[in-house]
Amino acid sequence: MSYAVAWLALAFVQNGDHAGEAQPALPADLAVPEAIVRSAADELATFTFPDDVTVELVASEPLIRDPVAFAFDAQGALWVAEMTGYMPDVDGKGEREPVGSIAILRDRDGDGRFETRTTFLDHLVLPRAVRPCRGGALVLAPPELLFCVDEDGDDVCDDWRVVDRGLEGLSSPEWAINALVPTLDNAFDCAKSPWRYVFRDGEFVREPRAQAGQWGATQDDQGRLFTNNNSDALRVDLVSATYGARNPHLDALDGVDVRVVDDQSVRSARINPGVNRGYQKGILDGSFHLANVTGACSPWIARGDGIPERLLGDAFVAEPCGNVVIDYDLVETSDGSVHGAPVRFGERSLDFLASTDERFRPVALGDGPDGALYVVDMYRGLIQHRLFVTSFLREQVVARKLDRPTGLGRIWRVVAKKRPVAKAPLANADDRALVAALSDANGWRRDTAQRLIVEYFDARSPAIAELERVVRSGERWFARVHAMWALVGVGSLSADVALAALRDADERVRVQAVRASESLAPTNASIPTSWRALAARDSFRVRRQVLLSFGVLGSAADEALAESAERGLATAAERSALVSSLHGRELEFLGRVLAFPPRTDRAGERELVQLLARCVGNEFAAERVERAFSLAASLAPERAAVAEALVRGLASAAPPDPSGANGPFVLAREPAGWSRLVTRLVARASDEWKTLDALVVWPGKPGVTLTTSRELDAAERTRFERGRELFTATCSACHGERGDGQPNVVPPLRASPFVLGDDARLIRLVTHGLVGPVEVRGRRFDGEMPGLTTTDADLAAILTYVRRAWNHGADSISVERVREVRAMNVDRRRPWTLDELNAQR
Repeated sequence: MSYAVAWLALAFVQNGDHAGEAQPALPADLAVPEAIVRSAADELATFTFPDDVTVELVASEPLIRDPVAFAFDAQGALWVAEMTGYMPDVDGKGEREPVGSIAILRDRDGDGRFETRTTFLDHLVLPRAVRPCRGGALVLAPPELLFCVDEDGDDVCDDWRVVDRGLEGLSSPEWAINALVPTLDNAFDCAKSPWRYVFRDGEFVREPRAQAGQWGATQDDQGRLFTNNNSDALRVDLVSATYGARNPHLDALDGVDVRVVDDQSVRSARINPGVNRGYQKGILDGSFHLANVTGACSPWIARGDGIPERLLGDAFVAEPCGNVVIDYDLVETSDGSVHGAPVRFGERSLDFLASTDERFRPVALGDGPDGALYVVDMYRGLIQHRLFVTSFLREQVVARKLDRPTGLGRIWRVVAKKRPVAKAPLANADDRALVAALSDANGWRRDTAQRLIVEYFDARSPAIAELERVVRSGERWFARVHAMWALVGVGSLSADVALAALRDADERVRVQAVRASESLAPTNASIPTSWRALAARDSFRVRRQVLLSFGVLGSAADEALAESAERGLATAAERSALVSSLHGRELEFLGRVLAFPPRTDRAGERELVQLLARCVGNEFAAERVERAFSLAASLAPERAAVAEALVRGLASAAPPDPSGANGPFVLAREPAGWSRLVTRLVARASDEWKTLDALVVWPGKPGVTLTTSRELDAAERTRFERGRELFTATCSACHGERGDGQPNVVPPLRASPFVLGDDARLIRLVTHGLVGPVEVRGRRFDGEMPGLTTTDADLAAILTYVRRAWNHGADSISVERVREVRAMNVDRRRPWTLDELNAQR
């Protein structure tokens, strides 16, 4: 066995049940290249990349410092968010000093390199995103989102207003809202946030969405949002994530935050020992190269004409821990899914852009007016935040001086050797030129032209007629889509134009037309009539979108939804879409489904019944659960399989007992026909249903004594109310006001064994954080929750609240108990793994 393999085996053993703080050092005879600080020119010489592109420097220190995000405006100026205060040293001392900035860079001579810098806004703490729009710029500077305006044209902010408050990003910069991506449907979407921003009635306001991603986001030509997490290179919202936020009874909307890449491997140009969990099995390979992504961030979909045509539609992902940018070839399947596989090049089979410089830290990718790929390089040795620095990494940082220097940074352009001719800035375009730009081969120009049209056109603009012409007969499908959404943004989409788009020959246009016509549907009957026709005969993607869009009509859509259900819904995605449109009406719709004429070939009927029943159970409303059981009992014997599906759905949502295990439904009375239902199902499948009778209890049920939770005393009640306030201010943004969490990203607190089980485990978890994977109520979560820095009294209040809210009945937690448990692990500085937590006594 080689020493490298032996070391990895040792690391794996020490990362088992008793990992604690034991983390092996690197082998003494491992030759780690010196992490020298290079000039930009010398760093460029360390890059390898395919032969048909070239890499060019567009900006570097001292013009910029510690860049983390960027955006171009319509003039071609480059706006840069500089997180200068991030990790001044390995302990993060002074991180909250107001030394961050937003800078505007300009290329004065047109040579493609930026020569001048103006500080637009300074004295910021850890700014994390900037987006020019509406004559100013949105700036994400936690704990606020600002809208800033330069009133005299000198590139310096003269006035600003607070758009939103209470945003995370100070305690844990890695795990907070970011991105501000302009979307096809005229919003600004975000990663690591359960909302996005829309401009409505003269103000930017929150619009709920299902949370996805960690750092960075991007859209493709169809407006699908791509995100990722550090250990999961690429994920996609196949449908708008706004639909995923509207029905909390549905655990997760199918098609939101879907994994795209299975092969998470990395092919770096150098060894990568300086990664945070390098001692764990699977992080480094036998030769100490990064084996799989551990810092994946900032995806970008190639939509520009400044890169080789072979790369169009590919996804690019930054991996700063491996000093690489990875290229994924994306393939779309007939069912609307997207799958990606890494593309390697050269004799060494390296990733798309790979460096031998340990300080090359690509942290943001994006496009620009020339259609090229831009790479933000933070250029520093240490990028791991202090909350998660392991002793393994700390030793290397100190020994190799990786936390010095800071204040550097570069931005690179990756462009085709055969690049297109430069085009005039869109800021100077007239109305007709802006409409024409919606057909441009460069996705950045199309997006920017649409944004400018929405911001500056109105319903009286002469160019509205030209937009309508493009929707009806534009040569390129994406031009028709952009023109349609531009009309929506201006408030000028007519029913006639929408109906024409709903008849478009291209499926991608019809999908967008269904969404774009949602605002017309409540007042124009021709739109939902057209939707119903599409639901009956169109492709899977169109049918799914119709089922989602019907939700804007509320109960007025139930008849149309029932038509689709009666025809049959063969896919889980269609069933999930339908149920997402039914918030609060699942039980009533279940009754409709059970009243359909019996048919043995109705696709997905049992699965739909089970899903609807689970949603009813998730309401935790005893009277509605009782009615659902009575519906199952009322079915004829020949429909026992359907009754079984209904009960199975309810059983899967059974409320927890104080330990977090599934307990019985406590009802006010016995459901009608309960004994008959139990007898019938036990006869069908005795093994599955032998304990069915214990699933439901009620006052007076033979052999059952109902117990109630102990009433909180006055001090506990005060603690509970204080916890409610703190939870709303601190925790609800991720976990939700009802403790439902965020599908695939944030585990639910409601009915969680982590919340309702051992109090010491809960205190440790919240104090120090938790690294996935974990499973909660049958769902797997792979993320990383940072620890909560707060007083013993406030932590006791928050934990008391979550253990008693939402029908929970677990004991409260005292300040003394928090203090006692925290004292047992006072020296711990990193999050727990589940094995570590369970090993504590």
